Amino acid sequence: MNEDYRAKRLEAKLIDGKLIYKGEEWILLRVESLKSMLLGLWEVFGSGAITIMIISGEKIGYELAERFKVRIMGEERESAELLVSFLSESGWGKFTIKDYDPINKKAVIDVYDPSFYRGERPKTAKFCPLLRGIFIGFFSALWGFKASCKEVSCIIDGDNFCRFQVKG
Repeated sequence: MNEDYRAKRLEAKLIDGKLIYKGEEWILLRVESLKSMLLGLWEVFGSGAITIMIISGEKIGYELAERFKVRIMGEERESAELLVSFLSESGWGKFTIKDYDPINKKAVIDVYDPSFYRGERPKTAKFCPLLRGIFIGFFSALWGFKASCKEVSCIIDGDNFCRFQVKG
């Protein structure tokens, strides 16, 4: 199914100021608004913003893993595929699983055109710690123990994509 078709068939209801999509409450947030929020973290907390983004991302990733595990009935690879599909289809960028090793609990995820680096890019502030946190939380919940995640390439550093290595 192509991405244009999926975007066109998004159907949500607005009920009493609440946006309901697939039975869940959502908010719409412009990419520039997200970038402003993340830049605000950097302005106030400096490098401490990294910790805030990672912890926040972990909570998001854990919640997504729990939701996807129920839908897939515990199949790890399919759950991981759902994560990258969800992030891609909800506009965060183009996510792909470059490598996945369920035995050794390792994953490599590439992110092309991440939403928060579109347009004018920050010169020093990196927003990828939010994605690192999402991957840490997701794979920790999926694997049942604390995962780690390292970003090994980043668009801000001149690379063509952001690459994350996740290990159990």
